[in-house]
Amino acid sequence: TLHYAAHHLLAASAAGAVYTLHAQSLLIWSTQKLCGRHRSLQCYFRPLTHCQPPTVVEGKRSGLFEMNGELEAEALRLGKGGIRDDFSLDSFQTLGSVWALAHALRFIWQPQPWLQRVVDRARGEVRTRGAAGGLMLGMHVRHGDACTSGRQCYPWAQYRREALRMTERYGVTHILLATDSPEIVKECLADRSFVCRSTDHNRSSLATMSNGINAPPNGRPKRQPKSRNYIENRIIKGELDGGELAVAALVDLSLLGECDMFIGTFSSSFSRVAFLLMHARHERPVPFISLDTAWGRADGGII
Repeated sequence: TLHYAAHHLLAASAAGAVYTLHAQSLLIWSTQKLCGRHRSLQCYFRPLTHCQPPTVVEGKRSGLFEMNGELEAEALRLGKGGIRDDFSLDSFQTLGSVWALAHALRFIWQPQPWLQRVVDRARGEVRTRGAAGGLMLGMHVRHGDACTSGRQCYPWAQYRREALRMTERYGVTHILLATDSPEIVKECLADRSFVCRSTDHNRSSLATMSNGINAPPNGRPKRQPKSRNYIENRIIKGELDGGELAVAALVDLSLLGECDMFIGTFSSSFSRVAFLLMHARHERPVPFISLDTAWGRADGGII
């Protein structure tokens, strides 16, 4: 969702339009109790604009938000086939589309005061779990629904191997781990090659989906058939709290964004957002390793 939001903000800017958020545009990842009537990114982040979302009367948008045919066609082109990485704002062409996307995300990433307090508290707790100072390697390990939805699922041993490469090249020994797997947390904490830290939130509701995930002898990860246990489907069925999961994810992403290098899987939007936040903070691409896919495709698409 955040990756798409950054992209749509850029697309709107490139088309000379205004990007606004509908009050009910994030129903899965929010709750009435947590967000009230603003069940959109505005529940978690400050408003992007003072403009109001378009009103629709008899099938037509209000005049303020109408685009002429040329602009509308351009906006549709930019959004065709998912997120694109082959465009940027005219004044920033020399900096590249990833730079533009990173800073669009950074513009969005202005947490509401209540969420910032949660992030600050988590940061303080994480820092007490290992020696402070030095470089920090951000790591995202997605198991859970990824292991039962047709995606590749990698064991700790493969992440560890890549982390050791980072250690050899950059001297980093501290890992900030974001994962939905309590097993991965245990393995990271037990690994004496690193000082491993992770935020303290309940992963037990996701644990059953990651049990038994191991790489076969040839070292290639398992590919499981698609499952109805995709997180969004479980939220819709009432098995998981979308607001609680969203807050936990945003805290992890905020802290990952403060890291100096990254290991993850670019097939995951979570990993992409983490990398973009680091990119924006450092004003340059940070060292990274993606265990599965590259950042973009030859046709200019990302997802």
